[in-house]
Amino acid sequence: MKLRTKLMLGTQLLLAAALVLCCFLMVRSLRRTLIADAVDYTVAEHGALEAVIRKIFVEQDDESKSSLVWRAAMNYQVKQANVASDVSTRYILQTETDSIFNNCGINAWQVLMAADATVQAGERKAGDRRYVVVRHEDRDYCVMGTVENFRQEQYLFATARDITHNMAYVRELTVYYVVVGLLILVAATVLEAVFLYGMLRPIGRLENGARLIAQGEYGNRIEMKRKDEIGHLAGSFNQMAEAVECHVSDLEQVAEERKLLLTALAHEMRTPVTAITGYAYALRYGKLTGEQQQEALDFVDEQSRRLERLSDKLTRVITAQGEIECVTIKSGEFFALLRRTLEPLAAEHQIRLVLEEDGEEFSGDMDLLVSLVSNLYDNARKAGASRVDITLLEGKLAVRDNGCGMAPEELDKVTQPFYKIDRSRNREGFGLGLALCQNIVQLHGASLLIRSTPGEGTEFSVKLSGGRSA
Repeated sequence: MKLRTKLMLGTQLLLAAALVLCCFLMVRSLRRTLIADAVDYTVAEHGALEAVIRKIFVEQDDESKSSLVWRAAMNYQVKQANVASDVSTRYILQTETDSIFNNCGINAWQVLMAADATVQAGERKAGDRRYVVVRHEDRDYCVMGTVENFRQEQYLFATARDITHNMAYVRELTVYYVVVGLLILVAATVLEAVFLYGMLRPIGRLENGARLIAQGEYGNRIEMKRKDEIGHLAGSFNQMAEAVECHVSDLEQVAEERKLLLTALAHEMRTPVTAITGYAYALRYGKLTGEQQQEALDFVDEQSRRLERLSDKLTRVITAQGEIECVTIKSGEFFALLRRTLEPLAAEHQIRLVLEEDGEEFSGDMDLLVSLVSNLYDNARKAGASRVDITLLEGKLAVRDNGCGMAPEELDKVTQPFYKIDRSRNREGFGLGLALCQNIVQLHGASLLIRSTPGEGTEFSVKLSGGRSA
């Protein structure tokens, strides 16, 4: 069951209970007021009857008169008193077994004197008089009576006041209250439905917002200009959504960095692993001198250590955490390592490799710069180059090839991760090499410059700082 339905049902039940209680109290108060007025009028009428009866008892106190005679006299006197009374008033004179005078048909002794009957009818007392409101033959009466002892026998004389009009008014008013209460309840239901719709509509927007976030739309926000609790809830929801978005963004960034790292490791391991495999094959099957064997073992050891260092360094390159440790590097040592790494690959790929350096020193990270040149060489190979020139002159490291070149609109995109110029023709690699080159150059505080002419070739260059420690 929806919250709106629960609130409506609960509110309507409370409102209905309040209306019923209010109507009951109002009708009860009105009924008591009308009955009190009828009792007051009946007391006056009954006082006149009491005076007549007591006068008869005094006048008929002669024991010589028979019971039949004085009862006839009492009947006559009560009848005359009833004629003189109000038209809505009836008089009753009776004993426990006989009725002397009764022109309304109510057994006053039964309703006033019988204990069980009076309790059920709601017996009341006004001084020494007893009264009760009863309904007889579709009429309502306020019956009031007094008991007197005469000649060793109890006589009850009572006054029955017709209050049908008053009680009918109470019943009509009860129906009126019920109808008005129902109309109020219906009107309140409509107004409450409109009110709850306006009040709970923002909760529906919160629900939709939560559903969108559950579906992955973490940038969704709820615009709500309210200063109540729902407005505060919407603000908290937006803060939660922003925190979730930031957390998911961080997770996605970490996942992307891990993906890049794994791909980069796989990418960077190919060159040294290929070289290690070649030298291992030569050591196992080739006829090498002792000096050549030692040179091959040294190279395998060197490349193995380089692989070990690359794992940590590539992590910093991918995540761009902190700064690399730049040291002074002699260009001769740097190019010697390049020759040992790239010449076997160039011979295998039938590419003419030209290396030239001026013997100057520069500052950088040897392993990362070797990875930079290796990636640029591999990019030239994929571009169909038959010649690759690697130079380091006056602090400028450049790699030129005579491959297919690139269109001008491609130059700003090739350093993006996983970008490939022509995916239909170039299925080799992941499109990550130049992105790594860009990161390596940036960590060296430089920029990677690209010049390319379609059909002629491409040149990548970077200006290295002079020999210093960072």
